[in-house]
Amino acid sequence: QEMDDYLNIKIEGVGSSMNLSSLSTTTGRNGHTLFSVLDGNTLSLPSLKNVANSRFSVSGQQSSIVADSSLASYSSTGLYSAGDGTWTLLVADLDGELDLPAIQTINAAVPTNGGFDRTVHNITAKAGGTINLSGVTTITSPQESDDYLSFNLSGEESSIDVTSLATIRGTG
Repeated sequence: QEMDDYLNIKIEGVGSSMNLSSLSTTTGRNGHTLFSVLDGNTLSLPSLKNVANSRFSVSGQQSSIVADSSLASYSSTGLYSAGDGTWTLLVADLDGELDLPAIQTINAAVPTNGGFDRTVHNITAKAGGTINLSGVTTITSPQESDDYLSFNLSGEESSIDVTSLATIRGTG
């Protein structure tokens, strides 16, 4: 798997839009999907239920990705590469908002990467960015001691909401 094998869904430019109202599942074994929203646009994913090996990025005031009704699980277990790899799974920057309150589980249990080096998965809110993961009850951590999932906050008024988190499962 290589970091550059992916489908990029990017909404950029004031007033741009894309209708993905029927999208229910993302999967990826030898690639991944990147959803990117900029310039004050919104991407609504009302039918999204299960997400595997996808990344979400918002940047800019009033930019948002909303999947608030049926999204149940998020898995990043297929996001690793040969050598050290850093993956930004979720990022909200410059007052952007990722509104994902229906996610109940986050599974970052990257498999034992037999010969691969460290894998880092990041969830980042910066420069006033907001990530709503208020429905997450369980997070499963990576399997190896040199792999990790990192929650990062920087800049004023940046936030990540995980108010329902009850269980962190270690797999290593």
